[in-house]
Amino acid sequence: MLKKGFKILLRVLLGFVIISFVSTLIFRFVPIPFTPFMIIRYFEMEDGKIDKDWKSLDEIGKNMPLAVVTAEDQKFAEHFGFDLEAIEKAVKYNESTKEKK
Repeated sequence: MLKKGFKILLRVLLGFVIISFVSTLIFRFVPIPFTPFMIIRYFEMEDGKIDKDWKSLDEIGKNMPLAVVTAEDQKFAEHFGFDLEAIEKAVKYNESTKEKK
């Protein structure tokens, strides 16, 4: 029973890895048709219409991609993918708010 459960878990994980790899490969060359933010905006708008006009990286300023990334993570250039200081701060905050409930 445990062996069968492990096989299922392994297949699910492998499926996620394959889906992630394939979607990354596809969207490297094809513009993403919509984002979760666009879906939220669709339901918030009265007319339910979203105007989008995708631009290639060649058509926008060269600093724009970096500006988008740094807007999400101010310490982007100072770490290797994980802002451990921010994660630690979030864990402490979550622990303190759980105790108050």
